[in-house]
Amino acid sequence: MTLLRNRAADSILLATALLAAGCAKSGDTLVPVSGHVTVDGKPAAGAAVVFHPADGNPNGTHPVGQVDADGNFQLTTIRSGDGAAPGEYRVTLTWYVSPPGKRVVEGEESPVRNLIPDKYARADWTPLTATVRSDGTEPVRIEINTKRR
Repeated sequence: MTLLRNRAADSILLATALLAAGCAKSGDTLVPVSGHVTVDGKPAAGAAVVFHPADGNPNGTHPVGQVDADGNFQLTTIRSGDGAAPGEYRVTLTWYVSPPGKRVVEGEESPVRNLIPDKYARADWTPLTATVRSDGTEPVRIEINTKRR
């Protein structure tokens, strides 16, 4: 099941990265951006983080990062870990996994589901924001609590 989960997450991240790279301009000055993501206090290993220009410009860059086993990520715009252009961003987060014991069978709908509430998956709904400064950016901390108190 881990292989399927990783393939699904990798496929989504790769598609997002290709879209983002297609939007990046080679003349943009990029600033390294790293961060840490937890969901209910645990690292969101395999989750995808995407920075969307806050001005809503669909032609702007959309840096992406994949969360590692320790909950850390580095943003990529053109080359791995190169960062993001300075500016204001809305941050989306998705974490697709397969339920334990489920197999994908050809012709059936995939059992992959997002463990993050939907409001974090869409740039127009997400409450998450970040500012990338040209003189450097502090690590971005994203802490999501899905359990009701």
